[in-house]
Amino acid sequence: MKALCSLLTLALLALIGCQTFPIEEFDGVTPGMSKAAVLGAVGAPARTRRWQGKDRWTYVYRTRGGEKIRDVHFEEGKVVYAGVPPLPPVSASEQDRLNETLNVREDARLRVELEADRMSGKRLPDPPPEPPKSAPAQ
Repeated sequence: MKALCSLLTLALLALIGCQTFPIEEFDGVTPGMSKAAVLGAVGAPARTRRWQGKDRWTYVYRTRGGEKIRDVHFEEGKVVYAGVPPLPPVSASEQDRLNETLNVREDARLRVELEADRMSGKRLPDPPPEPPKSAPAQ
């Protein structure tokens, strides 16, 4: 009987240790909260990173409907955003297409400028000198 009680106690402690905060608790994270308050409200994040001058914490919740991701952004230790991770204004493939269009335009502009300089007889600057080559290590 004593062994059974010990086994049940261990099982209960294991379950308590695996407890996660429900996603509904995330609604309590509001702008102005400190990092310590966020940790107390929703626990430790699944991932942390610093991007564009902000600390960003990501929480991953597993629900019956699938996985739900929530972000918390901090500036100077205080929450400035809490919610669904913001999406970029355009997809990666669309951004690549926009960048390529800009690159083609810039290349054309530089070609016209270079040709105009050649036609005017303007001397182009000399390229920078090659850096000295170091002697091979022996």
